[in-house]
Amino acid sequence: MIVDKDLTKEWYPTFWKSKYFKPQQICYSTKEATDDQILIIKKGSLIVQVATEDGKKIHTEILTEGNVINAEALIENHSEWVIKDFIHYQVIALDDVEVYEIEKEFFLSHLYLDPRKYHQLMEEIIKQFITVSFSHILANKKPAVKISWALVRIAKQAGEKLSDDLYKLPSYANRTFIAQIANAGKARTSEAIRELDELGIFEKCDKQLIICRSKLLDYLRNESFSEYILA
Repeated sequence: MIVDKDLTKEWYPTFWKSKYFKPQQICYSTKEATDDQILIIKKGSLIVQVATEDGKKIHTEILTEGNVINAEALIENHSEWVIKDFIHYQVIALDDVEVYEIEKEFFLSHLYLDPRKYHQLMEEIIKQFITVSFSHILANKKPAVKISWALVRIAKQAGEKLSDDLYKLPSYANRTFIAQIANAGKARTSEAIRELDELGIFEKCDKQLIICRSKLLDYLRNESFSEYILA
């Protein structure tokens, strides 16, 4: 969901502006949020972080080009049960990032005029929801399964496609980062990566991992849904 380039001169700066961030900068926080602006990623990768009671930061999702950072700002019809008021998170830049900050009413009006863009926005939000929901489904699976899903998410969102089946993970996707995405310990993560490497899932298992997509998805499919497969 990207703003049309041929319209940017007309819109700027009345209805939108670009904001730039360097790696590790906070791009958005619900503590300083407003309901009249929509933030859409133009370029770069970001990570959504939530805090636990002990102050630990948990990575919940990777956001890249076209993703909406503050999708909850689109909610207008609130019920008595206002769940979004309990949601607190921040979004951190993983590399050089450019974000469109767009006036919400103008953004929504533009979407209504172009049903295809409206559909693309809804599709992106639904995919984000499914991705995070599936992570919770796998929460009680063994570490290798949780790590495999973390690898799928990283490769899909920010991986470099080398061929039809090979993806190189970004340089920031080290063992610590993968452990945080999978909500697993560092030691268990290293063990799981070794296990997956022995299964041939990695073309290269070094500082920058190269993943065989088909083998990774086959492993995840077999391990995640084995209880539903009839003998």
